[in-house]
Amino acid sequence: MPAPTRPGARHGRTRAVLTALALALALATLAPAVAQPEAPRPAPDLAPRALDPEELDAVTVARLALRYDLDGVALDALGASGAPGLVLGVALAGQTVFLEAYGSATVGGAPMPLDAPLWLASVSKPLTAIAVLRLAAQGRLDLDADAATLLPEGALGPPAHPGDGPITVRHLLTHTAGLDVRSLGRTVPDGTPAPSARDAVAGGLPPRVAAPGERLVYCNACYLALAAIVEGVTGQAQEAAYRDLVFEPLGFAHASIAADADAAYEAATVPGHAVGPGGVTALEMPRLLESGAGRVRASASDVLALAEALTAPEAPAALGDGVRAHLFAPAVRLGTGMPGWTLGLAESAILGHPAVRHDGDLPGVRASLLVVPDAQLAVFAYLNGTGADVGLEAASGRRDARDVLLEAVVARILGDARDADEPGLGWPVADDAASARAPATGLYRFDRAARTGPERMLAAATPVVRLEAQNGAVEVTTPPDLAAPATYRRGDDGVFRRVGDGAPLTSTETPGRVLVHLGTTVGLERVPWLQRPAVFATSHAAAAVAALLVLLSWPLGAFARWRRREPVAWTLPSAVGRARAFARVGAIAVLGVLAVLTVLTLRVLATSDAPLAAAAPVLQGLAVVLAVATLGLVASSAAGAARHPDQRARWAWHALVALAFAALLLQGWTWGLWSPDALLATWAGLVGGGSVAGVPSP
Repeated sequence: MPAPTRPGARHGRTRAVLTALALALALATLAPAVAQPEAPRPAPDLAPRALDPEELDAVTVARLALRYDLDGVALDALGASGAPGLVLGVALAGQTVFLEAYGSATVGGAPMPLDAPLWLASVSKPLTAIAVLRLAAQGRLDLDADAATLLPEGALGPPAHPGDGPITVRHLLTHTAGLDVRSLGRTVPDGTPAPSARDAVAGGLPPRVAAPGERLVYCNACYLALAAIVEGVTGQAQEAAYRDLVFEPLGFAHASIAADADAAYEAATVPGHAVGPGGVTALEMPRLLESGAGRVRASASDVLALAEALTAPEAPAALGDGVRAHLFAPAVRLGTGMPGWTLGLAESAILGHPAVRHDGDLPGVRASLLVVPDAQLAVFAYLNGTGADVGLEAASGRRDARDVLLEAVVARILGDARDADEPGLGWPVADDAASARAPATGLYRFDRAARTGPERMLAAATPVVRLEAQNGAVEVTTPPDLAAPATYRRGDDGVFRRVGDGAPLTSTETPGRVLVHLGTTVGLERVPWLQRPAVFATSHAAAAVAALLVLLSWPLGAFARWRRREPVAWTLPSAVGRARAFARVGAIAVLGVLAVLTVLTLRVLATSDAPLAAAAPVLQGLAVVLAVATLGLVASSAAGAARHPDQRARWAWHALVALAFAALLLQGWTWGLWSPDALLATWAGLVGGGSVAGVPSP
């Protein structure tokens, strides 16, 4: 593979390449005129000369320049990603202007193909949406119909709350059905035939945990339900229904939604690869149960046929009757002035240009389809490997080769709109005083898991984002493989916005809701410290053992002295007495915390309406007592050891207890179990019902 061309050398080489190509075209044009049968052919004139406009049209020049530029970007991204292969395609105004594959389909294998099936992962969802929207356009399906009437009986469980309305097809398309979505992808066991979509939902979809339309939470199960609806309305199996509604109308030649295709198709499908320190390893691709959500396979040329249909000046028949308009028009948003979802795609922005997109991820596979409707531009990026992307960072802050490729195409064709007079997404921003408040600092997680009952206490919470207030700004730190750190400053309108592109930090629709911008906008929720079982299972179990040992040392010591017939020492050195007192107070505080937690856990297990927040002041108050007792124990142990070196064993015991409690306090502080802002907010709420030093009450 040739070494990647650096950007600094491209412009000079571009002129040389274009000049050589133009000369070749000119020579080809002049050849018939100079050929004389009766005379020897003269030597060609290779002297440089000015080109006539008709010899090399502007479109050809633009395509050659784009090809030369994107080749360098793609090769750089491929090298940094570590993936075996990469595909990049561009459609403009209904025509493919660029489609190229780089690298190989497998490690050391054949070149990456353009006409072999690729795993589209969640880019399958827009195709499922097209199938549903075409049925609606044909009058065979009502988008506002109750989905329960279109699915097998019992597929949708009872409402989450009395009085909740029905789940409609529109709710399923926009990820607002209110289903429990923590199961991101289910698979069919090996050796078991893949069920139809209707059979897959017959056993029941995930339970309903929110009212329909109340929350926008990414939902794979929703698109499995949509595939089942397509089967039911058409009376066909998935493969036949998708072929009639989507694949053939769009001109797909290599597409399938079958979990188990024929042997030749399976062999031709490009596998995914894991990229790690040990090298690149081909992966066994999963047999997905959620067919409409991520099971479509199609070639790069197939996806570019879709891109052409999405960017054509007039919607083709396959996307006519309002189908394409539904894919572009906002259907639901997280809040005023924020991007949301259309009926099949996510609203987004790239370099300041309003766009819609959908990303797809499977083990070893990454796909992205981006459309800028106003510019009639679509870009498809695909890598058959995940796990590296060393040194890559897009302008959006994401460390993903796909975003680097998408931004490179948009920058070269449309430019960077963030430098315009009106930068950003172009959506109106409400002047909401609530959004002007900086969110509470601490750990946050993606707001993607709706929890009920015991799960509010016992389900694991993964801290993914940390917010820290510094010099009037808010620093947002995400894991390095997701995005670079970002700084948000308060703007003239009072809203905290990201430096560089003006993206808001908090929702203007839902006060206090924190957002993170990773190509698309994702809502965050603060990590509730009551939902960190890993920390509780380790730190509090250790605290319980230490506390019990401290309290049991008194009767055990008395029993040992009785066995040895030693007199009871009623007077002890003052330092020893203080140390024991502090240790016992700390032990009682620990056991008090654990007792409250036990009662609270039992209440949560008994009812889903247990007021978890009401216990926070009690637990944090006990934590203060524990902290004070631990500090007193450390101080007394140090003083007593210095004044009474003859009692080494006794002071070693106190030092061990002090270190154990200090380690537990440090762990709790790190995880925010009793952070300073939480304590200040709690005591402010207890004393004055307000806030202290600008810290909001919990």
